[in-house]
Parts: sequence; C-alpha cells; structure tokens
Amino acid sequence: MQQKLGTSGVPNWLYRLVDMPHVDRMIFLGAIILVTPICLSVVITTGLYIVPELLTPSYAHFVLGMFLADIVLVSVAIAYGIHIRKSQLQSDRMEFFLIVCFIVPIIVAGWLSGTHFTVALLLQYIGLAIAMPMANIRNIKVLFFIMLLSLILLAVIEVFRLLPYAPMINQPLYDGLNNPHWAWSIFISLFAVMTSSFYLFALLATERWAQREHHLKLDSITDSLTGLFNRSYLFSTGTSEFTRSLRMADQHLSCIMLDIDHFKSINDTYGHATGDHVLRQVAEKLTLLARSSDITARYGGEEFVVLLPQCSLDEATSIAERIRLSIEQASIEHDGKMLSVTSSFGVASTHALPQGATFETLLQQADTALYEAKRAGRNQVHA
Repeated sequence: MQQKLGTSGVPNWLYRLVDMPHVDRMIFLGAIILVTPICLSVVITTGLYIVPELLTPSYAHFVLGMFLADIVLVSVAIAYGIHIRKSQLQSDRMEFFLIVCFIVPIIVAGWLSGTHFTVALLLQYIGLAIAMPMANIRNIKVLFFIMLLSLILLAVIEVFRLLPYAPMINQPLYDGLNNPHWAWSIFISLFAVMTSSFYLFALLATERWAQREHHLKLDSITDSLTGLFNRSYLFSTGTSEFTRSLRMADQHLSCIMLDIDHFKSINDTYGHATGDHVLRQVAEKLTLLARSSDITARYGGEEFVVLLPQCSLDEATSIAERIRLSIEQASIEHDGKMLSVTSSFGVASTHALPQGATFETLLQQADTALYEAKRAGRNQVHA
C-alpha cells in the first residue's frame, strides 16, 4: 500500500522489549541497573587485592557495602515486579525506586572515588538515556533534577572544601611518568565496555521510540481499511498543494474523484467482508497506477480521491482512464466468488476554477463531473 513503515534494522527483540507492559520493562531496567554495582564492586575488590596502596580500606569497604545493599534492593524490586506482573501492569513506585537505587549510589561512589565530575557523571547520563524510552516522563524529570542538584551541591562543596573529595583514593591515580595504575586501567577499560553497550541499547531503544511515534502519526492520517490517506490528511495536504498551485500559474493541481458503481448491491449480495475486499483491491489499483508524487485518499464509503500536483486536466483525464480500465478488466476473487467491478470518474483542475476558488471548490467540481459520469451511464470518465 501507499504508506508503509520502512525497516531500520532494529532487532525484533527490541521491538518487543519497548512495547512490553510497564512492569516487564521495569524488570528489565532493574536487570540493567544491577550491572553497574556488580561491575564496580568487582573493580574495587580487585583494587583492594592487587594494589591495596591505591585505596583507603575504610572508604572502599563502605562503597562495597553500599553497592551490596544496592544489589539486594534492586533484586528485591525485580522479585516484586515478577510477583505483580500477572495482576498489575503498571507500577510507578517500582519505577521511582529503581531510579533512586541507580542514581544515589553512583553519586556517592563518584564523590568518594574522585570520579563524580567525570566517569560517574557520564554514567548518570547513560542511565538517563536508557530510561527515557522505557520509563514515565515524570520520573525521568525527577532523575534529571536529582542529577542537576547533586552537581550544583557537590560543586559548591568542592569549591569551598566543605568535604574532602576522593577520600577513597589515598594516592594520585597517575604516577610521575603519567602511567596509570593497573587497577585504574581495569576500571577505565571495563567502564568503556559498559558505556558502549549501554549507549548502543539507548540508541536502539530511542530509535524504536521514534518509530512508534511515526506509527502513531501514520495511524492518524491513514485509512485503516485501505491503507490510503484519510479524509483529514486529504484536506490538510490538498489545501497546501492548492495554495502552491495558485502561486505558480504554470503548475496546475488536478483532482480525480471516483466512485465504485453499484457498491451497495455488492454489500447486499455478497456481504460486507466482500465489500471491504473490493475496496482494498481498488485502493491497490490506485496506488499502483498513480504517480509517486500523487496523493491517493479514501474520501468516504466507496469514494476515492487522487490529487495530482503539476498535472494538467488532459493528463489527469488520461490517468483516470487508465485506472478505470484497470478496475474494469480486473477479476476480483473473494471466498471463491469472482466479481467484476466498474467505477465512475470525475476530473477537475485548478486552471479552470473561478476567481476566489478554494480547495473545496476543486473537490466540488470533481464531484460534479463524477455525478455527470454516473448520470451518463457509469463506468466512464468525465472532466
């Protein structure tokens, strides 16, 4: 049909993920959040055993305890989500709880390790990017303001030396030759892998979100039965095209209006399912035979409209005749029944409109020509 969503290479599992019920998305988000405290705990534990002189044990143990509590709390939240997922599709409290469980440990650990304004800040924004297509916008705003306020507050604390910065690190992260300590190298390497993976997911999820928006837009302008544009889109786009054709005197806008002959008898004789099938087949003919720049729409019932920008009345009449012949010669099969369908056409163009005419005037003239075609015996084109 005329309006199709293009494929963008987004994996099907991501389609299903972003479209899952809210609780299922929060369970998955909780699983992602678990990655951060687990990985950072591994780094700190490795540092304590490999280069103990780099870290202050008391602060390192405090951060490990905080990460362990965070892992337990997030795991409990995931278990709670699994418990309620069959009876409850929405849980704003769980969503807010997960956001707090992610952001608070990152802020505290970032300050104690001296990475709050670098690595920890980047990790916060990665979390924001991942949560955006999955969580409630209100809670995303809360996350953003928590980050912003923490930046302001901790920046003030740093400027006025109200609290020691990076007390967990008891010697410079780089030695005199500017060679990084081994534990710090592990941390940076692991963080690079984490950020790359998280950013990839955020990009894919955001792309899916954009496609969903595109889907909703198409649904609002598309006729669900035929796949053609609907009447609302026809009038909004047609008015714009009409105005443009008036500004450019040598570029006429033509309009074809067609009606399926004796369509009511098809419904009465074969049923509405067959009638719907006939409408879809006629719509397919319109899409195939119209030019790529033309706008095909279902006007209402069994009536269709084709707008032809930069097309003269004679050219539009020729196109209408080709469509009429194609519909007449087609054998439409449905439920073992072979149907022959004809249609009547009316054609109008802006070059023949009176002064002060509007797009509605163009449609009215095409409708008048259609009426003349029906009165003259149907299955013909009148301009």
